[in-house]
Amino acid sequence: MPGPDAENPTPQEQETEQQNKDHLHRERLLSGLSHKLEAVKGGVELRPALAQFAGEMEAVLKQNDHKGGWKDCPMEYLRDRLHQEVRELDRALLGSGGQYDPSAVAKECADVANFAMMLRDNVGG
Repeated sequence: MPGPDAENPTPQEQETEQQNKDHLHRERLLSGLSHKLEAVKGGVELRPALAQFAGEMEAVLKQNDHKGGWKDCPMEYLRDRLHQEVRELDRALLGSGGQYDPSAVAKECADVANFAMMLRDNVGG
């Protein structure tokens, strides 16, 4: 949760953010290796970029496993969270001083994709 001044995070927030970045970097490296093993799902070979991105999505989902999943979440909640994550992605792309942090953008992209996936999963079909 951001401190009172989102532009100036507390040292604890900075440390937590760095730990998240480090974790995502490790997960990204692992997913990069695994996609080279020809990720196959349902007989469809995944493009390397898609396999890597799916690994990043899974890393974020695993970080949030303690929340219990999305099957019982109302569609309105998931939709609202998707919109919130898109706004966070916009902020990450704008960056600080005109420069964005690639790991922050990657995390927000995974968040957006995960909420879209949750909506898709819950509608079935």
